[in-house]
Amino acid sequence: PRASLRVYRTPKGLRVLRTDEEIPADSAEGQRMLAELCTDPLYAALCKRQQCFRARLGPKPWRAQVSLPPGSFPREGNDASRFETWLVEYAMAEATHAACRYTASIGEENIAGTLRRLVAAHDEMSGALSDRPLA
Repeated sequence: PRASLRVYRTPKGLRVLRTDEEIPADSAEGQRMLAELCTDPLYAALCKRQQCFRARLGPKPWRAQVSLPPGSFPREGNDASRFETWLVEYAMAEATHAACRYTASIGEENIAGTLRRLVAAHDEMSGALSDRPLA
């Protein structure tokens, strides 16, 4: 009942940020919360293994009409040059698309002091508060 959640629409579902307190991704509470939200099991396992919650901040390239990046990491020679060109193309698409859209807050609008910068950065970098199309 004390939880404060921010809900975002993504191209394929919802994203939920709990903002009233920090909860470690690899903790029992963090894993319970993911299960209660019916989170994709692969995402939950990744969060636990990497000990952090992940959120896409930029659009997936193909949703923004950009090809996949050329070559594979580490990129050298011609692949590195083609990747630099691709990065410019992707940056232009990223500036005109959003990864998610803020839709609602559930519970009291409470953002813990330690999370304020994180939520602000998420909303700015993902385009969540913009009117750009989702991609």
